[in-house]
Amino acid sequence: MEDRLIFTKRNDGLEYQNSIRCQYFGETSTLSPQGNSFRSEQIESDFMTYLIEPLKSYYNSSSTIHLSSKRFKNFDKIDFYKFTSLTQLENFIEYYLAYHQSVCEEFWYKIKSIKDIGYFLAQLPYENHTEILVGGTFPTQMFKKMYILKKCGHLERYKEYKFKFSEQLETFPIRKPNRKEEYELFKENFNQLISKLEE
Repeated sequence: MEDRLIFTKRNDGLEYQNSIRCQYFGETSTLSPQGNSFRSEQIESDFMTYLIEPLKSYYNSSSTIHLSSKRFKNFDKIDFYKFTSLTQLENFIEYYLAYHQSVCEEFWYKIKSIKDIGYFLAQLPYENHTEILVGGTFPTQMFKKMYILKKCGHLERYKEYKFKFSEQLETFPIRKPNRKEEYELFKENFNQLISKLEE
């Protein structure tokens, strides 16, 4: 059996959220942080205009950027934290507050606009891009990363992502021969995205 505690703060079209997974195993319970997200209504609305209609169902606009809990200090003290007593639960709350402060200082306090999101993305070479989530499934999540990088002026990283994703996309019908019709849609949207970003 499990539950989830979700903490959300909303202000002027911006949303900050994290959550804790709670599991129950008889007399023992566990608590685990489930990542930290930021959502901008304005960014999400604008990005949707870069997706062709058939691919909008591949995208999830519930978060603009999502960072793993593992990135932040004190994560090791609260990951899969087991407790059987009130004292142990109180200790978890103390550890969690320290972890939460780290999330605020290293992420939430630093992120207000698309330029701030671009700062986090630009740190990652293409090979490590999955360390940061931006919503959706293949290929819309990569379209969004290119959109953010280009909008923020990280041109070298944008070009890297564009070139390497183009190579990956070309292999899609070989790797997934039963999804060739989807490939045509992916390629159409990719070409439209690049054209619109570079016009």
